[in-house]
Amino acid sequence: MTPAKYASGLAEANAYMVSNPSFVAFYGMEWGTISTGGHVNVYGINQLLGWNTGNYNVYVAKGDYNTVFNTVAATPNAFATLCHPNATDFGNIKNGPYNATYDNAIVGVAVKNGPAFSTNTSYTDPAASNTVSYFKDMLAKGYHLGPLADMDNHYSATMGKANQGRTVILAPARTKAAMLDGILNMRFYATEDYNFQVGFNANGNLPMGSIVVQTVNPTFTVTTSDPDAEATTQIRLWYGVPGSNLTPTVLASNTNSSSLTFTHSFATGTYYYYAEITQADGNVAWTSPIWYTKITSPLPIELLSFTGKNTWRGNVLDWKTASEINNAYFTFERSYDAQTFEEIAKLDGAGNSTETHAYTYLDRTAKTGLVYYRLKQTDYDGTFTYSNTIALRSADSKGLFTVYPNPNEGTFTLAFTGNDESLYRLQIFNALGACVYTTAVSATSSSTFYVPELSAGVYTVHL
Repeated sequence: MTPAKYASGLAEANAYMVSNPSFVAFYGMEWGTISTGGHVNVYGINQLLGWNTGNYNVYVAKGDYNTVFNTVAATPNAFATLCHPNATDFGNIKNGPYNATYDNAIVGVAVKNGPAFSTNTSYTDPAASNTVSYFKDMLAKGYHLGPLADMDNHYSATMGKANQGRTVILAPARTKAAMLDGILNMRFYATEDYNFQVGFNANGNLPMGSIVVQTVNPTFTVTTSDPDAEATTQIRLWYGVPGSNLTPTVLASNTNSSSLTFTHSFATGTYYYYAEITQADGNVAWTSPIWYTKITSPLPIELLSFTGKNTWRGNVLDWKTASEINNAYFTFERSYDAQTFEEIAKLDGAGNSTETHAYTYLDRTAKTGLVYYRLKQTDYDGTFTYSNTIALRSADSKGLFTVYPNPNEGTFTLAFTGNDESLYRLQIFNALGACVYTTAVSATSSSTFYVPELSAGVYTVHL
C-alpha cells in the first residue's frame, strides 16, 4: 500500500458508485499488526495512516492505537471497527478505563471472523470460533458498539463466498448517506445466515442502536424471518449495566418461535439490551444493543417526536407536540457524556394548545463525536421537566465536499462528505472572479463533470 494507491482506491470506489447507483462502496484501510495489538478497520479518512517510510500520508507509529482512535474521532463521518480481537488488543482498551474518545471512534467489534485463508466458494466453510465474550466485555465497560460478522478474506476471488456470515445494516435507502447513518448509529446486526432478517426495537419505534431516556418501562420486540423457511429455535434477550464491568445476563427467552416480546419493569436506571437468535441449523445472529434509561419525571406536553440528524451545517434537532399545557418555553441542553448537560438555546413554547406544533433547532457548535441532547420544558410558574435524551455522532461543519483529482485536465469528481440530502448549485469561478461553469448537483451522490473549455489556471468551486 502506498499513498498513491490509497488515493486511487478512494477515487475508484466513488467512480464506481456513480456508474452503479445501486451499489454502495466504503473504501478504507486495515491498520495495525497482530504482534503489536491487532487490526483495526478504518473508514472515512482520505489519507493513509502508517509508519513505513514513504507509505503513509499521516505518520502513526506502529502500535499507537491511541492516535488512530483520536484521529478517527476527530474526522467527520469516519469510523473504526475492531477485527478478531484478543484480550489485550488495541492498546488493551478492554482492560483499561473507559475512554469517551475511543467510544466516539469505534462503532463495532467482530463476533465472527474468517476463516481468513479459506479458498471455499460454496458458502460451506464457516468461521470456527467467535469473540462474543469480547463484545460483552466492551458493553460492560460502557462502550457503545455493535456486533460484526467479518470475512477477513485474503483471496479476492472467494470474497463473500466462503460462508454466509454478514453484517446487515438497517437503512431506509441503499445510498451511501443512508448506509453511513446506519453504521454510525449502530443500526446493524451480525448473522451467520446471509438472508436472515432480524428486527429489534423498544416501545415500537426505537430500533437497535438507540440511546434513549424515557419515563416508561421498555417493551422489547424481536422479530425474525428467513426466505428459506429456516425455523428460529431460540431467542434470548440479554441485558446489563453499562460501566459496571459485570457480564450481561439473559433477561428473557423463548424457544421455537419467530418473535419475542418482553417488558422490563424497574423503577429507574440505565441498562443495555441486545438479542441473540439461533436458527434450527445452528446459525446465530446478534443485534446491536439498545441503551435505555428510565426516569420518573414526565414531560407536561404530548411529545409526538424528538429526533435529530447530522448535516454538514451542524446537528439539526426536530420535535413535534400534539398538545401543550402552560408551556412557557423549551431549553435545549447538550452533553458529551450523557451526564453533565449545558444550556445552548431557548425557544418559546405555544403556551396552551391542542394543535400540533413543529419545532426545529440547528446546533452549529457541537464538537465532533458522540453528542447527547435533551429538551427542558418550563411552565409559566417556573416548574420544569425533561424529555428523553437522543444521541448523534456529530461531524465537523467543515469539509462538505471534496474535489479530485486536483489538479485536473477538465474532468473532476465532486464527492460529498456529509450526511446531507440537499440540492445545490455548483459554480466554478476563474481567478478573475468570473463564473465559467454552473450546474445543479445533489448531495446524495458523487458527480463527475467534464469542462473542456477551462484553460490552465486556478479555479474556485462554490456551492
